[in-house]
Amino acid sequence: MKFLTVLPALCVLLFRAGGIKAEDQAYNFDEDNIDLEDEDKASYETRCWGELGCFDNSIGDRLPSEPDSIPPNYLLFPHDTGIKMSWEDTVDDLRNKTIGRFDEERRLIFLTHGFGESLGKQWIWNLRNATFKAYPNSNVVIIDWGKGAYLPLYNRAAANVPMIANMTMRLTSKLMSIYPTIKAENIYFIGFSLGAQMAGYFARTFTNQTGTKIGRITSLDAAAPNFHSLNIAPRRGDADFVEAIHTSAGDNIITGKVGYVPPYADIDFYPNGGIKQPGCPFFHLPCSHQRAFVYLTHALEDLAGCQFRGVRCATVEEANKENCTGPAVDAHIGQVDLEKFTRLDDDYHIVYLKTTSKSPFCTVED
Repeated sequence: MKFLTVLPALCVLLFRAGGIKAEDQAYNFDEDNIDLEDEDKASYETRCWGELGCFDNSIGDRLPSEPDSIPPNYLLFPHDTGIKMSWEDTVDDLRNKTIGRFDEERRLIFLTHGFGESLGKQWIWNLRNATFKAYPNSNVVIIDWGKGAYLPLYNRAAANVPMIANMTMRLTSKLMSIYPTIKAENIYFIGFSLGAQMAGYFARTFTNQTGTKIGRITSLDAAAPNFHSLNIAPRRGDADFVEAIHTSAGDNIITGKVGYVPPYADIDFYPNGGIKQPGCPFFHLPCSHQRAFVYLTHALEDLAGCQFRGVRCATVEEANKENCTGPAVDAHIGQVDLEKFTRLDDDYHIVYLKTTSKSPFCTVED
């Protein structure tokens, strides 16, 4: 079944994703915003937008929106209110805006949301604060691409992901040309849902343009619709280290299972089996999907006390059935010690872990 045919149902289910209400959304139903598609698959199309590159319609059978209609906002912290940047800023503009922020080598961490969201969602601010606690003296950039991600047009939002990733790459290239202190290995991208897919696109574009890899990706329940069929995910090898948290794995969007099922990272965490999370009400279908950013936030807020004891699994099926018999591991979500981490060339690190049903989720129930 084409995703479009069940899109209206999905939109009803996801209106409250991250606390979203229908009335929070400002719709502008112009020609670009309407998902008009035939039942048959659209013919293959490509289009190029200058320095942003060329795109095709493989994602959701449509091309990205016009760049001018979906400009993302970039807020650089720890400035109190955030320094607003644009991918279209000139080098001189960026230099003037960011004086003193990149004078020394430090992490550059991108955070971004998913479908139907923007900076109006409290969770991204909570995650920003937790990120600063775990990674002090970092530069954190929140990417607000709400104009490209708004409800109810999932196909449109999905098709815009690679465009926003390339815009982010243009901004990053300019900053790196100004500040040699920005090192590829210190760039860290944390994305939720469609934002997780954006992390992969950004990392691959970065490597294609620079010949080097960014340091780290944390993929928070990467969106599966329109991507799983194309085998697109932020995979191990896209960055020096890629971790994935699966919390709503499945292919049944009617029941809220919208996350990527197979493992794809250096380490893949499947909390409570990775499909349904404890404490999520039956009628709050996005809850399990959202738990990915909730678990990471709590893990980063309390590095010493809020970590999750997990076990290695031989297969995803074992993890889904909560029947793993491998060795116990300290599942340090968001803080895996790379010096102690051993990659597996021919297998994945699949980790099952148990949480409680209430905040902060990290104390295992007896």
